[in-house]
Formats: sequence, C-alpha cells, structure tokens
Amino acid sequence: MPQQLTYPGVYVEEIPSGVHTIIGVSTSITAFIGRATRGPVNEAVRIQSFGDYERVFGGLWTNSTMSYAVRQYFMNGGSDAIIVRTYNPTGTPHNKAELVIEAGATDLKLAAASEGAWANNLQATVDYNTADPDSTTQFNLVISEVVGGTVVATERFYNVTLSDTASNRYLPKVLENQSALVRFKSGPTTRPNETVDPDDPTVVVPATVVTLGEANDGDILEDSDITGDQAAKTGLYALDTADIFNILCIPPRVPLDWAGGDSPDYTTVWDEALAY
Repeated sequence: MPQQLTYPGVYVEEIPSGVHTIIGVSTSITAFIGRATRGPVNEAVRIQSFGDYERVFGGLWTNSTMSYAVRQYFMNGGSDAIIVRTYNPTGTPHNKAELVIEAGATDLKLAAASEGAWANNLQATVDYNTADPDSTTQFNLVISEVVGGTVVATERFYNVTLSDTASNRYLPKVLENQSALVRFKSGPTTRPNETVDPDDPTVVVPATVVTLGEANDGDILEDSDITGDQAAKTGLYALDTADIFNILCIPPRVPLDWAGGDSPDYTTVWDEALAY
C-alpha cells in the first residue's frame, strides 16, 4: 500500500518483486596446510572451531606447527578454516595400522581410516548376537580406540555381512559411510571367526593389530609434500576442491625453537603458493 505523504521530503517505497538480494560471502576463510596426527590426507576439510580440528585431526601436537596456528586462529576470532593434512611417508612403508580378525582360511583385514601412529591403539571384537539368531552370515563388529587403558572412542556396527554385496549392511559400504576409524581392506565372503562356533552368539574374539610395520606419524615434511601434484590434487592443489578461501597459511615445517631443526622456510614452496 502506498505511503501517506504528509509533508515534503524524499520517500522510499519498496515494491515486491521476484529478484532476490545479493547475499554477502565470507571474506575470512583461512586455509592451512601442514602435519597432523590423524585425519584425511590431501583432502580439503572445512572446520568451524578448534573442537572440530581436535575431532578430525587430533588436536595439538608438538611436531605440528599447523595445529598451534589453527588454535591461535580460532582463539583470535576466526570462524571458518580449511585444513589440508599432508604426510611424508619416507622410510615408513606401512603407514596405516591394520586389524586382523581370524576368519578361517581367509582373515578379515581392516585398515585404519588414516595414516598415523594413533591407529596402533585400535582394537576390534566380533560377536554373533544379531537381530537374526539363525543367520549364518550376519555378525556385529565393535571398533575401539584405547589409549593408556582408557577407551577414547567406540564404533558399533550391528548385523553387518560380507556375503551380500547388495545389502545395505554390507560391511565395506557400512565402514566407508559410517566409520571414522577403519576401512575394509580384504576378507572372506563368510562371517569372521565362523570356524570358532557360529551357533554360539556369546562368542567374542578380539582382533589383533599387525605388528610388522606398525603405523607411525611419518617424517618432517618436504617441499614436495606441500606443493603436491596439480593433476592428482595433492598438497597445495587439494584446495582445488574447496569452494573459497581468502588467506593461505603454510606454517614452518618444524617449531622455530627446535635445536638443530631445519630452516622454517620451504625454499621451493613460496613461488608456487603465491602463483596459486
């Protein structure tokens, strides 16, 4: 309805239309690249608090200058960040811990969801107390992360199977979509430990961590770990998958107060990072 003009002046009347106003975009998203104790490698992961960083990438770590940079960022008012974890596997051929569960002639093998020594604390158990007691293919799987005798994380997957690839409880699919701790690596088509006593739902058999080539946290980053490969979208180029960021932070490879530590500069990184 038009305004009632009661005195001289300039009036504004808003007319409804189908045109939407332009919504502002954030100009304060910072991307960080560096080491972490856990989490996806060469993937751009958006977080919105240091709590998110702790949950996905393991929190503060003395070997990770990035972890301290991220904490300072959020403590000083940052609200959005993109994290790219890089990992240098030099001299560490077995970077992901494995869990092996006996399954007759073919063992069920699970691999940690990400590289790092954190996964050497994983444990697994299997039981047959499923929704269908008569099933000879279903089982329950429990994955725990145990640090110093304390369970810090537990995941439970009920009524999973290895025999029906079309089932929504097919173990490889379930772990891929729901687990933050492990992924399926290889295994039988029957349920694990079936040779023990498949008719006894109280059977619980612990898995064991592979001791040969236990996972570790890798070596100090090299320039190539940061620059990565543009075609493979690794290192710096993992940010190609991010929507937008405004600041790029590449912290020193080692803490500045390390006695005898190498130079904090990435001698071949800066030009490529600036061009990017």
